[in-house]
Amino acid sequence: MKRYFCLLLFGFTTACTGKTATDYLNEAHAAAMISDYTTAIHLFDKAINLDKKLKEAYIKKAYCYEKIKQEEAAINTYKGLLLIDSNNTMALFYAGVCNSRLHRFDTAINYYNKALIAKGSIATTDTLQRKVTAAINSNNKTDNFNVPLYEIYYNRGTAYYAIKQYRMAFFDFETCIQLNYLTGDCNYRVGLCLMGSNQTTKACEAFRIAAQVYGSNEARKQLLQSCR
Repeated sequence: MKRYFCLLLFGFTTACTGKTATDYLNEAHAAAMISDYTTAIHLFDKAINLDKKLKEAYIKKAYCYEKIKQEEAAINTYKGLLLIDSNNTMALFYAGVCNSRLHRFDTAINYYNKALIAKGSIATTDTLQRKVTAAINSNNKTDNFNVPLYEIYYNRGTAYYAIKQYRMAFFDFETCIQLNYLTGDCNYRVGLCLMGSNQTTKACEAFRIAAQVYGSNEARKQLLQSCR
């Protein structure tokens, strides 16, 4: 999901330069647009110094850190935003993404869970179908820093799969299928979860759906390797 540099804000001015937080935000935006991320980060800092509650600046600054592969700095920036807005879905989600990149999957899952809670999408019912229905019903809930629900479930599913929590990953990928997100890839991943759970027959059926209905090359390979 892209984080667009397109928001205009009212800001405070500095006595020395006469520039507002918005001025620095716009300058940082311009620098980021030409991939001058180091300059952009410096300018976002100036904007934040003038307005500590300028949420867009935190998000964009963290994005710039991600672009130069400084994941820890990005996480710390998201944490800074969460100190003033603990339910900011975008900050929670991307903090999870950064931790996933660092292979800290348990921490990433914790952030994804918080992002889902912020969107009102953590179900408390027991059956899978009820959980999927609850997730779908919450998909129309938005916030000022919205992340599509299916992206949160997909990324959480990949994190669960990485630590071999196949049942939890299965639920997340099934939810993505119900939300019509990357249905071929998610059917393939459902198959991987079932294979990891020693449910070979069901796994092969998921691979067949992914390969025959959605054209997944990865699923075709699995069919050849595991489902003869």
